[in-house]
Amino acid sequence: MGKKFWLLFFVISNLLLNAQKLSIDGKVLNFEKKPIENVTVYLLKQKDSSIVNYTPTNSEGKFSLKTDEFSESTILKIDAEKYITYSKSFDIIKQSVSLGEIELEKNSVQNIEEVTISASPVKIKKDTIEFNASAIKVRPDSKIEELLKQIPGVEVSNDGKITVNGKEVDQIMINGKPFFDKDGKIALQNLPADIIKNIQFTTTKTKEEELSGKAPKSKNTTINFNIDEKKNKGLLSRLTVGYGSDERYEGSLLLSYFKKDTKISLLASSNNINSQGFSNDEVFDSMGHGRNSWLMQGGSVVSDGGNTYYTQGGNNTKGIQRSTTVGFNYSDKFDKKTDLESLSLMHIDNNLETRSRVSRTTLLPEFTLKTNTESNGENDSQQYSFATSARIKIDSLTNIYFSPNFSRTEGFNFSNSKSSTLKDNLLLNESESFTSSKTENNNFSPNLYFSRKFKKKGRVWSANINTTISESKRENTNNSQTIFYQTANLNDIRNQVSKTKNQTNRYRFTTAYSEPLSDSSNVTVSLTYENKLTRNLRDVNDFDLSNGQYSN
Repeated sequence: MGKKFWLLFFVISNLLLNAQKLSIDGKVLNFEKKPIENVTVYLLKQKDSSIVNYTPTNSEGKFSLKTDEFSESTILKIDAEKYITYSKSFDIIKQSVSLGEIELEKNSVQNIEEVTISASPVKIKKDTIEFNASAIKVRPDSKIEELLKQIPGVEVSNDGKITVNGKEVDQIMINGKPFFDKDGKIALQNLPADIIKNIQFTTTKTKEEELSGKAPKSKNTTINFNIDEKKNKGLLSRLTVGYGSDERYEGSLLLSYFKKDTKISLLASSNNINSQGFSNDEVFDSMGHGRNSWLMQGGSVVSDGGNTYYTQGGNNTKGIQRSTTVGFNYSDKFDKKTDLESLSLMHIDNNLETRSRVSRTTLLPEFTLKTNTESNGENDSQQYSFATSARIKIDSLTNIYFSPNFSRTEGFNFSNSKSSTLKDNLLLNESESFTSSKTENNNFSPNLYFSRKFKKKGRVWSANINTTISESKRENTNNSQTIFYQTANLNDIRNQVSKTKNQTNRYRFTTAYSEPLSDSSNVTVSLTYENKLTRNLRDVNDFDLSNGQYSN
């Protein structure tokens, strides 16, 4: 028993040790023996120069680069601006390594003709990590999502969620601008990898933080793909068409025109194969993930407060669903002072028809119950959205950012059902019902931000106006009756209409002034005024047989 225990302990200990990561530690100094902060330290495989891992030095110049065991040759490199790159080769890595103090020599160029320019595969600058796309090995026909999957620290889940070093990605940009939507999945699934020059990871900033220069408070990450200037022009297109039995069809189209700062994109899709239709940031997601994407599983799109939310569906979508989507996106830089970040239009039309027939028999000790049910229904929804964002640079210190959004959703659904229950083949009860619902939702959010910097670094005055005007209407009809035959229960007959109307107007004004106290601290004084008006109305009317109308 004792020998078995020690053997088991030995096996588990070895597994735990092998699961742990090794590290390469060191301290980077300049030629004056002073530590250098934010130096890029990275490990490459020698055979193909692919990146194993990377890390920056801290304020004391120290670094600890995590790695697994390697039985092949690798190269450790340390890059810093104005210094000669440090390199160290390893034939194998079987244990942690301490390099001690590493002194970088100053890069002094004597003859410019002797300089060979080679881009580092990764650079770390303050809060930005930049990868050279040409150093990332992917297939020639790959999309830019494949570039992400090859970068250490990046994880892409099956449902499309992306994390960078454990931080969730909430924005994906192309040349610093949204591609239809900030979630960027259209770009990930469609833009070719070979047009990308570099990939940047940075902490997500609000527009106020971006324009005022304030430090970001977000814990999320923004990914920006910069297109190579030589390839930032042309027409990108993608088309899929399918037709099957029972008149089932599917068609999808994406056209995107690039030329320097100008970008024009058009998307369209239509199908009757129970796909929800393509939303702003999930269009063509099905091309990358097949029929298992949430788009094909009955996910829905809801707009509220100027934001668009996508709810996960399941495999429970029943009936025949027909969906059509048309979208347009335009961005441009008209001159040095006017930048149209995005102008987006989207229309989504969904229609779902359902029909069912169920017969159920319940065997009990004293009698048998049999229930027959038939039902049919239809759900129709139309969604319209408009969103734009523009930046106007009054002068080198003054900016205005305007981002109005409007969305409208119209819906109508109805359901008919009939049901009867028999007890030992004698009619016990029967019911018949018709229900319908008509909805309308409108939301308008015209937001305006003003920022004025001063000559003294860190001194900023800003003003922000956030407005949300929303209205929702709903009209429900319930016409049902249940007849009881073998009991003294009263028949249940209902015929009523209920109407609800909800209105919310919210206005918020904020102004702030920041004064720097030192390079790392400042004091901010702000004033906020907010007004919110909410109005909810509900009216329920029963059908009056005497006048044939619905009344209180």
